[in-house]
Amino acid sequence: MAHFPGFDIGSYPGDEAFAAWARAGVYKWCGYYLTSPCHPDSKFAPYTGRAKYLHSLGLGLAVLYVGFQKAGCGDTQLTRAQGFIHGVDAVAKCRMEGFPSHSVIFLDVEYFKGAISAEFADYYRGWLAAVLDSQTFQPGTYCAKVNFNDVDTTARLEYAAHGLPFGGPVYWIVLEDTSFNPTTSGPAGCGIAEASVWQGLLDIEQKHGGTTLTVDLNTADSDDPSQSRTPLGVVAAVFEEDIIEYEE
Repeated sequence: MAHFPGFDIGSYPGDEAFAAWARAGVYKWCGYYLTSPCHPDSKFAPYTGRAKYLHSLGLGLAVLYVGFQKAGCGDTQLTRAQGFIHGVDAVAKCRMEGFPSHSVIFLDVEYFKGAISAEFADYYRGWLAAVLDSQTFQPGTYCAKVNFNDVDTTARLEYAAHGLPFGGPVYWIVLEDTSFNPTTSGPAGCGIAEASVWQGLLDIEQKHGGTTLTVDLNTADSDDPSQSRTPLGVVAAVFEEDIIEYEE
C-alpha cells in the first residue's frame, strides 16, 4: 500500500520555512494546528489562515484540534457538554479556514496513564457528537498506541449512539520507534490496523532547503490525511448548481 511521509510542528515556523521544506520534496504533507483550548495563540505561533498557502506549496494537511486532556490542560472541566462545545468550535474553525465538508479533524488526545476515566470519556464523546452532528466534517483522533483500545471503545459507543454501529474515527497513532522511517514505513507498521497515520519519531531536528526545524515525523496512507483540498469536481458541481438556481 502506498504511504506518504509528513511532519508536524506545533508553532507555525513561517512561510519561508515551509516553502524551503516543500521545495526539498521530502515530505508530502504537514500538521495544521487549529487555535484551540490547549493550543492557544499565546503559546504557539498560529497556523490560522495559512491553509491555502500550504496547499499552494503542494502540501496536504492533517488538521489538529487540541482539546482538554485526561491529565493536564482542562482536566478539571471534563464534561460531555464541554466536549460538545469544543467540537462545535473545531467545526466552526474548519469552516472559517475554508476546508471542504468531508475534511477530517483530528482531536489531539495526549498519552495518559491507566484506563480512560469516565470524565474524559464523556468529554471525548461530546466532542465526537458535535462533529458527527455537523453532518459535514469527519472526526479523527490522534492518540498513543497504548491508549488506543480505551479510546476506540469509547468512540464506537458514540458512533453507535448516532446510528453508526460500525463507524469510528480516522486514527493517527503515536508510537515512537527508532526503526521508523517516514519514507519507507507505512501506518500499519505501528501495529494498529485502523491507523491511517503513524507518528513514529518525535522532536527530530532536520535541515531541508537550508532551513532547520525540530519536528515530529509521520507516515500516512494519503498525501492529504485530512482530505483538506477541495476536489475540482466539487467546485465545478457547486458552480453549476449556483447557475441553475440563478436562472430559476
